[in-house]
Amino acid sequence: MGDMKQAARSALAAQLVSKLVDEHGAGFKHSLRAAMADTGAERVRVLDDDGTDLGAVSMSSGRVAAKVTDPAAFLAWVADRYPSELVQAVRESFTRKVLDHAVAVGDPVDAGTGEVIPGVEISTGESFLTVRPTAEARVRMRETLRASGLLSLSAGAE
Repeated sequence: MGDMKQAARSALAAQLVSKLVDEHGAGFKHSLRAAMADTGAERVRVLDDDGTDLGAVSMSSGRVAAKVTDPAAFLAWVADRYPSELVQAVRESFTRKVLDHAVAVGDPVDAGTGEVIPGVEISTGESFLTVRPTAEARVRMRETLRASGLLSLSAGAE
C-alpha cells in the first residue's frame, strides 16, 4: 500500500510540475520570441556558465495550411469537375490532395487547370520557437529534477 501511495504522490507531483512548467514556459517563450523578433535573431545558442553547449532555440516560421472554409462551395466545385470523387461528401483523400497542392503552390488552385477553387483558403500560422536541448542538457535536467525532490512532493533532496 505504501508503494501505491508514493506512486500516487509522485503522479500528482509530476502533474503539478508539468502544469507549472507549462505556465512559466509560456511566459519565457513569449519574452524570448519578442526579444528575438526585436533583434532579428533566428537562433540562440544556449550555454551554461562554463560555456558548455546545452542546445539551441530557434524561430520557426508559422506552418502554411489550406482548409475548406465553405464546404458547400467546395462540394459544388468537386461535383461539377470531379464527380467520381464524391461519396455523400468529398472524399477525405481528395480533399487532402487538393489542400496539400494548395499549400505546395501557395494558392488554392486546381493542379490540372489552374482554376481557383472556391471555398478553400490558405493561411499561415503564427511563428513558434523550436527548442533543441543537447543530450547533456537532458541529463542535467533529469538529475536536477530527481535531486530536487519535486516528484515526491518533499521539501528537499530525497
